[in-house]
Amino acid sequence: MEDAESDVLMARVEWPESRVFDLREVIGYLPCNVKWANAMRFDPSDTEGKCLHFTASSKGNLFVIFSAIPDDKDSWYYVEISPRGVAIFKSQRLVVSTVDVSAVGLGADILYQSYFVCVKETSEHTVIEYGKSQGTTETGNVYLTMIDRENPQSVRFFSYGNGEETLEIVDSHIVPRSQTKANCKGDTSFDVASNMCVQSCHELCDPDRGCRRTSSSEPLATDCNACQYVKNAQTGECLEECPEDWEQRDHECYHHEPTSDLCLKNPCLNDGTCINLGGGKYKCDCHGVYGGNNCEKECEKTEDNQCCRFPLPI
Repeated sequence: MEDAESDVLMARVEWPESRVFDLREVIGYLPCNVKWANAMRFDPSDTEGKCLHFTASSKGNLFVIFSAIPDDKDSWYYVEISPRGVAIFKSQRLVVSTVDVSAVGLGADILYQSYFVCVKETSEHTVIEYGKSQGTTETGNVYLTMIDRENPQSVRFFSYGNGEETLEIVDSHIVPRSQTKANCKGDTSFDVASNMCVQSCHELCDPDRGCRRTSSSEPLATDCNACQYVKNAQTGECLEECPEDWEQRDHECYHHEPTSDLCLKNPCLNDGTCINLGGGKYKCDCHGVYGGNNCEKECEKTEDNQCCRFPLPI
């Protein structure tokens, strides 16, 4: 590179943040300007849990981070609140999300919105609830819930972060979960058994694993984090059972074309016979002096019919 080209912008690569709420497998953005302090401790391990209430203003994304070990990003849970959707991440990977219009951030730096994030820990799981407060009260609406049963983290610190735009936080305080009177709104509904708002996913989703809502309309069978029964291995859609003539392996369905279709698509030439090998494969049984994958070669055959020892003389 020439000296004149140093410190010159040569190229720029961008990945739209809105794509976070469209993809099945997502590695999330890491929050910027995350600062940890002894004063920002958080202990949700009592029987009812704790809620972090705060008021925020940002033109872009804002993050609420909870961690067991602040320097270890794999121990982070964080809630991303953007004007396009809300997502909860664990170890930088998307777990649940919503694009409900009432749940998203304002996307304006001159307007303030009050939020709350509640965390409850037991020996079996960690529950995170996201919602918006009504004014300066401890009353509000829950829009998203994550239940983590796979090696849940025991968080002890919290912090805030931002994306590309500046963030202002005021009136940050912690109260017991019992003091936060919340209604179930958006993609959530009240579950009597757990006595909390749970995410409303498609009926074929595993109810314990949640979903990543990509639409504000009816939940889709492709939004599930895990399926209750089986899954289409190609599309990711949850199914009640595998279709007829499909193969099931480890709760996944694989489609293989019938033998007749395979042999019609890949006909064996020169009176060769098509043999279905399963798994989407076939083999031609060649006759006479013909060989090759489709009996297309006139030659002296090897024992497996697939190659010619040498071409026959013309």
